[in-house]
Amino acid sequence: MDRIDLFDLKLDCVLGVLDREQRTEQPLQGEISMWLDLDRSGHTGHLYETVNYADVAAWASFITQHGRFRLLESISVAVLRLILLPPAPLEQRAQVERACIGLRKPTILGELATPGTRFERDRDWAPVDALSPVTGIDVEVLVDTGRSAAWRIHVDPQMDWPVLPDHAVFVISGEAEAGDGVTVGAGTSAAAGQWTRLRNRTDSVCTLLVVRVPELPIGPPHNDVARW
Repeated sequence: MDRIDLFDLKLDCVLGVLDREQRTEQPLQGEISMWLDLDRSGHTGHLYETVNYADVAAWASFITQHGRFRLLESISVAVLRLILLPPAPLEQRAQVERACIGLRKPTILGELATPGTRFERDRDWAPVDALSPVTGIDVEVLVDTGRSAAWRIHVDPQMDWPVLPDHAVFVISGEAEAGDGVTVGAGTSAAAGQWTRLRNRTDSVCTLLVVRVPELPIGPPHNDVARW
């Protein structure tokens, strides 16, 4: 099967189980590989027949930067599930059949060693039960550790999505209003506290990547479904 590779990902983030790691950014290094049929895109030249690697890099950076996860494993699960889930409505890309992500922490052990993880999964592993906290909203849990979390959220036409103060948002596909009539589209993102509500005033589904940004120092676990 054909493959798309992203080499030398550079991801600065708050990550780790040590108290000092949860207070200071450190660099991550990574690679992502995606297996899919690229024959059609090769013949047509259409980007929607393949996967835009710039989008994948942006998703990985957004999850890593805002999640403040404790473990590399949690980041890997979230990114892989997002890549392997079926494309969202209006998301013009091909289905990825298998994906691999490798992440390394090059500075945490100094010159002693560079620790890292490598996950490889296929599309059968990715689907999750969708939550529906309110009618017209579908929530797919990419990962939820109780403190840090990431979701793919589908907002139906003419529906509103309340953005909680500790949630960062990345628009995967579609359009929505982010207050004061400002329209935000695919690739637009906001840090926690920047948006308070998204209004889908279009006739198509708007799909979001939402990441919970835990407090520092890390507080107790959250039940976001109840908060929604």
